[in-house]
Amino acid sequence: MMGMKQMDYDEISKVYDDVRESDIKLINQFLKQLPTHGAKNILDIGCGTGNYTDQFQKVMQERGCMFYGIDPSEAMLNKAREKNKFVKYQVGGGRKDSTTRLLFRLYIHDRRHSSRL
Repeated sequence: MMGMKQMDYDEISKVYDDVRESDIKLINQFLKQLPTHGAKNILDIGCGTGNYTDQFQKVMQERGCMFYGIDPSEAMLNKAREKNKFVKYQVGGGRKDSTTRLLFRLYIHDRRHSSRL
C-alpha cells in the first residue's frame, strides 16, 4: 500500500512496557476456555515484549506446558527474555517464515490491539 509507514518495533520496544501490560481479566477468561489436559505447547504469535506470555507461563507452569513466543522484533524479544527465562522466544512472524508453520495445539494472540484482518 502506498503511503503506509512501516512500524519500527525495535524503536517502539523502548517504551512499549510503559504503555502496555497484560490484562488479568483477559488471562482468566482465556484460562477458563482451556482444556484441563492435552494442551502442552502454547505459542504467542506477535508476543512483543512478552507481557501475556510471561503471565500465562507463570499461571500455568504447574500444568507442564511449554511456552513459545515469536515476534519480528529482536528488541521486543530481548525485553521478553528478561521477563521470563522459561519461555522460548524466537524472531519470526512472516507468512513465509517456517517458525509460524510449527504445529501447536493452541496459540495466543491479543487481538484487542490488532488491526482488522
